[in-house]
Amino acid sequence: MTMSCVSTAGYVWAYNAQIYYQDIGTDDETIAWYMSWIPLVFGCVGVSLGGFISDRIVQRVGPYARLGVLIASQVGFTLVLVLP
Repeated sequence: MTMSCVSTAGYVWAYNAQIYYQDIGTDDETIAWYMSWIPLVFGCVGVSLGGFISDRIVQRVGPYARLGVLIASQVGFTLVLVLP
């Protein structure tokens, strides 16, 4: 369920961001440049940070803690989508 929200949020963000930047007069080359590196950089940061946190918690608690980190991240993302 949450992954469908993640995918939908990504598509909605990409589509609406392009329209917004076109409306404020940004040229297509600049839009393409931003839309190519922002998801790449923040996706890498998210994966790296999630792996780091998960590894630290697993060292202290045990292997089942990785599932807890995954559940907590998905619940947190769902709350971010629902609460604003």
